[in-house]
Amino acid sequence: SSESLNGYLPHRSFKCKFSPNVNRSNKSPSGTPTDNWDKDEQVERHHFNNRLNSILMNALRNRVQLIGHLGNDPQVKSFDNGNKVVKLTVATNSTYNNKAGERVQDTQWHNVVMWGKTAEIAEKYLQKGQEVAIEGKLTTRSYDDKAGQNVTSLKSS
Repeated sequence: SSESLNGYLPHRSFKCKFSPNVNRSNKSPSGTPTDNWDKDEQVERHHFNNRLNSILMNALRNRVQLIGHLGNDPQVKSFDNGNKVVKLTVATNSTYNNKAGERVQDTQWHNVVMWGKTAEIAEKYLQKGQEVAIEGKLTTRSYDDKAGQNVTSLKSS
């Protein structure tokens, strides 16, 4: 008999059949011990694990999660068509001990952009200093500033 594994990931679902008709007793149908049955099961598990890893990696591709504090109130811009965009900064902190054994706190600032309904919710409920958890994707933008210098920015949206 075979086991049916049903798993659900955010925005994805999959069904796989695993170990059909594998004799787990490590004996051939004639009753003599054999290593081939173990090898078959190992190959099958290997293929199953590769498929599962592929599904997981695709579901997690270009995903970022930030937990930190807002550095400013959300900056809201409304468009003629009714859409909104919100820009805000999020500070994340980490601590470590330097070579001298002193505790050092490192703060990283992240630019975040939100659109549509998410922007409306951020405008209504978020304010400077509030702790937030944000999930999105990273986007790189490149442009020339007024002085002609190339500027690259990394944003989570």
